[in-house]
Amino acid sequence: MVITLTPDNCVLTLTAQQARVLSTQIIQAVQRIEVKTSLAQPRQAMRRNQIPPMRNMENALLVK
Repeated sequence: MVITLTPDNCVLTLTAQQARVLSTQIIQAVQRIEVKTSLAQPRQAMRRNQIPPMRNMENALLVK
């Protein structure tokens, strides 16, 4: 596998095994970043996305 990096046209030549290892490492690094980013978000943001509980049930309409 040959990867050409521009603008300097640097060439990286990898065997099939090296390409597999590199792609696996890139995928794992991206997943780690996604997990860290999601853990860094405040808990309030997670709660805002949830459905709020119904508070005044006596005024709710029930449909059969």
